[in-house]
Amino acid sequence: MSEMIERVAEAIYLAHIKNYAGLAKQPEGKWEQLADWQKDYGRAQARAAIEAMREPTDAMIEAGWQDGMAGFGEGEECEPVWHAMIDEALK
Repeated sequence: MSEMIERVAEAIYLAHIKNYAGLAKQPEGKWEQLADWQKDYGRAQARAAIEAMREPTDAMIEAGWQDGMAGFGEGEECEPVWHAMIDEALK
């Protein structure tokens, strides 16, 4: 299981608890205390969110070039680096 998937799953869970606090009875406790099926559900949501980010937006590409990717040289793209990073997060 990817550390990033676990991190994103926990963040989604915590956001859910924070956003719906007071609207309904929410489970007490922390991520580590959830049942395996609950964690698996969260991990599936996290995987979908990370996969949706695999293709960078034009603004993300531009920001990458402005923040250090310019060292790649003329004509080289930062997208393959981004793809490799997201692919690693999904392992």
